[in-house]
Amino acid sequence: MKPYDTIMYYCPVCHKRNEHVLYHPRGKNEFYHATNIPSKIAVQIVPTSVNCKGCDRPIDICLEDAPVRQYNLLARVDCSNQPAGMDSWYDWGGDTNP
Repeated sequence: MKPYDTIMYYCPVCHKRNEHVLYHPRGKNEFYHATNIPSKIAVQIVPTSVNCKGCDRPIDICLEDAPVRQYNLLARVDCSNQPAGMDSWYDWGGDTNP
């Protein structure tokens, strides 16, 4: 079996816990949270799309732009099959209701 590490993240739609298995030469079967991933792991992340284990929605997995020396896994709804403009609905930072 190839060496791997696992990054745990939550679905942005249903908030179910998911795991992203990352195969790489230095893998030691360790678990990491999606926030503040070590650089040795972050450089191995390749953008991909997976389905959530809870709601089966397509989720894009990629490396989030963050300050130097902090690496976060970004999991967001894959809106590639929806009309242009709708993907911004899922990028807001919180509740917009007053």
